[in-house]
Amino acid sequence: MFIYISITIWIFNQIMFVDSFIERCNASLLTVKHVSECPTDLTSYERAAKQMNCQNLAIDFTKCKRFQYHCVLSEDLTSLVEVCAPSIGIVGNVCAKFSKSLRSIIRTHYLNCTQCPWWYNSTTAYNYPVCYDINSSQNRITNGLQGSVKKIVNVAVFAVLCILLVIAWCLWWWCREKQRMKRDATDPLVIVAIDLGSSFSGYAYQYTRDNQKEPTKNILLPSWPEKNVNVSKKSISCLLLNPDGSLNSFGFEAVNVNSKMLRDQKKGKFKNETFPSYSSPDCFLFQNYKAILCEKDFEGKTMIRDETGRKELPISTILQESIRYFFVKALENLLEERNIKQEDVYWVLTVPAIWNDSEKQIMEEAAEMAGLPQNSFTLVSAEDAALLFTKEQDLFCKIRDGKEVFVPIDPMKMPTFMVMDLGGGAAKTAVHRGKTVPKKIVMINEACGGSRIDEAFLQILKDVLEDKFDECKRNHPDEILETQEDLERKKKIICDKTPYISIRIPQCIIDIEGYKYKFENSEKYPGLKVVRGKIHIPNVMIRDLYSKVIDEIKRTIYSLVKEDPISVIILVGGFSESNLVFESLKGYYKDIQILRPHESGLSILKGAVMYGFQHLQISEMHSRYCCYSV
Repeated sequence: MFIYISITIWIFNQIMFVDSFIERCNASLLTVKHVSECPTDLTSYERAAKQMNCQNLAIDFTKCKRFQYHCVLSEDLTSLVEVCAPSIGIVGNVCAKFSKSLRSIIRTHYLNCTQCPWWYNSTTAYNYPVCYDINSSQNRITNGLQGSVKKIVNVAVFAVLCILLVIAWCLWWWCREKQRMKRDATDPLVIVAIDLGSSFSGYAYQYTRDNQKEPTKNILLPSWPEKNVNVSKKSISCLLLNPDGSLNSFGFEAVNVNSKMLRDQKKGKFKNETFPSYSSPDCFLFQNYKAILCEKDFEGKTMIRDETGRKELPISTILQESIRYFFVKALENLLEERNIKQEDVYWVLTVPAIWNDSEKQIMEEAAEMAGLPQNSFTLVSAEDAALLFTKEQDLFCKIRDGKEVFVPIDPMKMPTFMVMDLGGGAAKTAVHRGKTVPKKIVMINEACGGSRIDEAFLQILKDVLEDKFDECKRNHPDEILETQEDLERKKKIICDKTPYISIRIPQCIIDIEGYKYKFENSEKYPGLKVVRGKIHIPNVMIRDLYSKVIDEIKRTIYSLVKEDPISVIILVGGFSESNLVFESLKGYYKDIQILRPHESGLSILKGAVMYGFQHLQISEMHSRYCCYSV
């Protein structure tokens, strides 16, 4: 840095930029007096300065700083002048002179001074009497002009060399960064997978060092606190966008923010400093939008209506802001955890297996718009990710030495098997056939999603409370969602022997007059009980809630197995964690092995992380051993 500063000062000196730092003073023009000689020592200088008496002249010099006595060359270098003027620094081994046109002491560019130092104060010019020799000054000017031409040539050559040096440094830096980005893309410090689900979404990550030790272990997922309760390792798929389409919040936070805005709007207290001219209904709230994308083909400009049904935005914007939320959250977490930067991360995004290439391209474009660099991410189908994770789990029971042991499955040894992703919005089923190059047959049935249980439960509340429930849902959606989250937890532990389940009643329903009587005396739903702020739903009614969904799952399986026998069905997805669903399918299909990995609801996310490492390994092998020609 010191070298660069020194070079810059030298160039400024040579190309005469020093004159930009003069001290103009109009009062100096009134003090100019031609003399035959100047002081040559401090004593004579002090005597002349006292006689000139610059500080007490009857002129207005108040606007001039350092108004002091000088004896220097005239502007045309033909005589000597005494003048009262602000002192300046003379730079570059040259003499000083007074310029009437500039109204200031300045350096004499072409008058070299062998006695002068590289820098001195203009008031000390008396120390360099060689500058006062006018006859020799003319010769030195001629020589100085000749020398200046050489200097200009030297400066030009030096400037060209500097420019070439800068260009060379920029090329080196660009090549280094390009190589580093290429290296980071194939050897990141961490892989992060993002799964946008119909009901729940989240991200998982694994550090490269942990993967090298044990690929299926130490795949980490953050906990999502919702009302101070860690519901799961995923957050609810709820996106709140500002009136301009930018990200506001996601998950339970989005529901809370939206509910507060609606209540403040109703009370006349709503205020948004970022968008002062908008009201709360101008924001966009989207839920279960991923399920819509599995039901029909779509384009980037396909419009999706929000929860109000009156506003809509393109699906590309919704995907973009959803990805952005997890992108930012993951980077914040990694930075805090191990000081991981964006360039150290490789990303994997899950997509439904039924999506075509153009729909996958929309997802890729949304990811890039969200901030993911083009070469730093890849896509994987949710079913393939789940299978990748599942085949590493000890699910098959074998008899070895008279003992039961569980071993990982080997898809290559199974002629036909099925991976069924039971999510919140729908059941996505992929049938794998063949040993060497398996072909997939994909089917989606939205009637099999876990959200159907939620809808049936909410229908009970609506049938019992009628219009009061709609009012409660409209004014307090966060409280209704809390009740659904309570149901979500209970859905995983319900089984045939469960006598009843107890679901917390939202406060907005408790505030309804006679709500307890309405539940306990319902003709359509006999057996409901209200105990200490919770509604007890009997086993018979529970099975009725599940029966339609389980029957749809069975019909989906039957439609795929009627042509070719299937030996194994692997259940993944959040709804597969329901014990009632798992037990019902195991009891119904005696000749088919029904397998469910541990934490089956997270198998897609964890499998996507594993896919990221495998994908990079394959890419690195191709780049190392394959050649391409254009």
